[in-house]
This record gives sequence, C-alpha cells and structure tokens, in this order.
Amino acid sequence: SDAFGINVYKDFLTPHKILVEGLSDKKILAKTISKLKAPFQIGITNGYGSNILAVASRFKLEEIKSLVILDDDSTGVENKAKIIKIGDIYSTSNVLTIRDIENGIVNGGTIEDTLGKNFIQSKLKDFWKNKFGEVLSDFELDATKPFIEQIKIHIQRNKPEEDLDKFFEELKTKISEEFNPTNLDKNFPLLKNLVEKIIEKLKD
Repeated sequence: SDAFGINVYKDFLTPHKILVEGLSDKKILAKTISKLKAPFQIGITNGYGSNILAVASRFKLEEIKSLVILDDDSTGVENKAKIIKIGDIYSTSNVLTIRDIENGIVNGGTIEDTLGKNFIQSKLKDFWKNKFGEVLSDFELDATKPFIEQIKIHIQRNKPEEDLDKFFEELKTKISEEFNPTNLDKNFPLLKNLVEKIIEKLKD
C-alpha cells in the first residue's frame, strides 16, 4: 500500500533500507548504487520536504528500521535532530547528514554538491535559458560554498518574484534525471566516496 509516499512493497522488501528527504536524492543515490554494483539489494524511499518527519514517525510505528540520510543544510540538520528525538529505532548511528558520512562535502551542502561545479553549472545554465529565455552569463558557482544556497541568493537578487520552492523542485528534477553516473572516479569522485561509505554502513 502507498502511505506517506512509501511504497512498502517496492522500496522495503529488503533488509537494507535508506530514507532520504526528496525524490531527487533518491534518484541520484539509486543510480550511483546501481553503477557501483552494491553487493546486496538496497531499498530507498523518500519523504517530500517536511513530510520526512511524518514518514520517519510512520517507520517507527511499523518498526521499519532504516539508514536516514539528510542534506547538511539547515533544514537537514534540523530534521536530523527531530528524527533522533523520535527515539526507539532512531539514533546518532543511523540518522546522518551526508557530511557526517563524507566529510569532504562542503559544510551546509546538499546532494547536489557531490556532483561538482561543472555539472551543476551546466544544468543551471540550461535550466535558466529554458525558464527565463535568457543566458545566465553573470553568475559563477563557488565550489567552496553550497551550490543551492548560492543559487538561492542569486535568484532573490535578480528574480525576486520567483517562487523559490517551485524553482528548486524543477531544477533538482532536471539535475537528478539528467545525472548519468559514468566514470564516477573522474566526474563525480565525492559522490562515489559518499555512496561507497553508505554501502559500508548498511553492512553493519
């Protein structure tokens, strides 16, 4: 049955389970896990923004233990604390931000930060041209700071009327759908490190 965005039969008929915040996180991790050929099946499901707290609570009721992986941004850190506070099946050992797992990720980072500046800059330029009909020529991402936060500041300055939630939902969808985990060592080394460490944690 489908409850709180969880398709139990599809995602959780496996002892190795991951809960993430959004659908884009799920797609990026699933593609990478498949590419790395994890030695066991891994079920991944996602909340929908703030709904991850409701999903986590439902997991507790159903006694579905999983590895909860959150972004390291302010929302992710806040959700981490709230989920750990639920107790029972949740603790600091299985409720983690991506930076808890891979400390090479920028402080405050999201899954998009594991994809590298060149990839995100390219997808942002395409998206911007299609959405606004103009070339994004006056904006360059800084690889030492969270990408999503930088983009948010740029939009607020240049497109103050824009619906940020809708903008990022559409951008993240584009990024996750067009992400292709080819040559992970060269193109996405940080993501590869993160996912390898996730797989190791799921072995415990």
